[in-house]
Amino acid sequence: MSERIVVDVETVQHISELAKIDLEDEEVEIFTKQFRQIIDYFEILDEVPEIEIRLDVKNVLRDDEEGGSLSRGEVFQNVDESTKKDYFKGPKVR
Repeated sequence: MSERIVVDVETVQHISELAKIDLEDEEVEIFTKQFRQIIDYFEILDEVPEIEIRLDVKNVLRDDEEGGSLSRGEVFQNVDESTKKDYFKGPKVR
C-alpha cells in the first residue's frame, strides 16, 4: 500500500493560493473535509485487486483509397455571386 496522503488546513490553503482562490476560514474547513473524503475513496480503490482483461479488438476502419476528384470548373459551375474566383464565401464566424 502507498503512503497515506495528509490533507490538512494548511494543504487546502496552499492549494487555494496556487489556484488564486480566496477562501474564507469556514470554506477551508469544508474543503479540507471534502478532500479527505476524496483521498479516502482513492485509498479504497488502491485495495481493489488488479485483473487482466484481454479484449478481442480489431481495426474497423478501412484503408484510405485514392479516388477521382472534381476539376475546379466542375466544382464552381453552379455557384452564385457569393463566390469569388477560386473559393467559396461562407458565413461570418462569431
